[in-house]
Amino acid sequence: MVETAAHQVDHVFPRVPVRQWVLSLPKRLRYFLYHNPKITSKVLRIFLDEIRKQLIRHFQTDSENRVKIGGISFIHRFGSSLNAHVHFHCVIIEGVFAKGSDSQITFHKLSTLTEKDIQAVQGRVRQRVLKSFKRSGLLEDHDVENMQTWNGGGGFSVNGAARIHENDREGLERLLRYCARPPFALERLKQQPDGTLIYQFGKPLANGQTQLKLTSLELIDKLAALVPPPRIHRHRYYGVLAPNSPFRASVTAMAGQSVAQGAIKIQTKNNNDKPVVQEPENKPKRSPNRYFWAMLLARIYNLFPLLCPECGAEMCVIAVIQDKPVINKVLVSVGEATQPPLLRPIGSALGVSPARGPPSWDDYNQDEPADENEQSIPEYEFNQGVSW
Repeated sequence: MVETAAHQVDHVFPRVPVRQWVLSLPKRLRYFLYHNPKITSKVLRIFLDEIRKQLIRHFQTDSENRVKIGGISFIHRFGSSLNAHVHFHCVIIEGVFAKGSDSQITFHKLSTLTEKDIQAVQGRVRQRVLKSFKRSGLLEDHDVENMQTWNGGGGFSVNGAARIHENDREGLERLLRYCARPPFALERLKQQPDGTLIYQFGKPLANGQTQLKLTSLELIDKLAALVPPPRIHRHRYYGVLAPNSPFRASVTAMAGQSVAQGAIKIQTKNNNDKPVVQEPENKPKRSPNRYFWAMLLARIYNLFPLLCPECGAEMCVIAVIQDKPVINKVLVSVGEATQPPLLRPIGSALGVSPARGPPSWDDYNQDEPADENEQSIPEYEFNQGVSW
């Protein structure tokens, strides 16, 4: 999470204003997005295309092919209560990259969008998504007509209230961390003496529920359901930041630098050739995408963990504690548990036999009588693969 945000701030986004766009869909449609990555990608493309059109309207141009936008989108498959909830977080540059008649690309910062503009995007996304589901045969005609009459956006929600100023780089990094966050926060998960787990919600649900009580297996079951499909990117670049964009190298070369109105200029030979990248004069030396762990912690807490907070000197290992009583005192002083978690608290209470490993198929001999506790080979072939 922190490494992704640091890379975006240091090597991708220039000093331009950005806005976070969030799209949530009705629960009836989330099922299709959850089980079909192609439908998820189609809905995301519709959402990004409507954002692009709205920004172009503010630019007031009739030639959409000469205007480009840029951003990055994050696909979330989870909600705040460990529930399955597919929705999208998109960090879009608040401006357009326009191609002029002289084959130059210039950046134009737009005025602040209003709530009316955001609601207009929500209405158009709602209509296009429902028509797309209808053409794909996922919804019947009467279902689409019924959902179009729903009040309050019909279950569709587009939020674009979060806007980051071009000089607020720390705010941009915090926003990108939020978009790249994992399904759950470890500090909200607490273990009870009986072995059960309590997960505190960030905010109360609609029914007033503030926490979730789980067993260890129930927690694993919920987290396994939130694992994304294989070979599917969780965040995707769009517009001038896309990998196949001919202008990505020039735009990302301005990462971390201030970009005034029309400051980015890219001279191209013709409409078919790739642009000639003009590197900035004072371009800083680019570091690898991998960050040292201490630097990532320093970016979170504004404190370098390898330096003593008292004297500022470099810290070093002064002792290795192996005595159990001393270790317990240290753990108690920092509020950590002194006993390891129970491996099978539920099974012990119900009298279930201890857990064991899978059977050894290599040692299985059909000529010998099978052990009553040994798993037998099924008579039919069962495909255990997951079809996404």
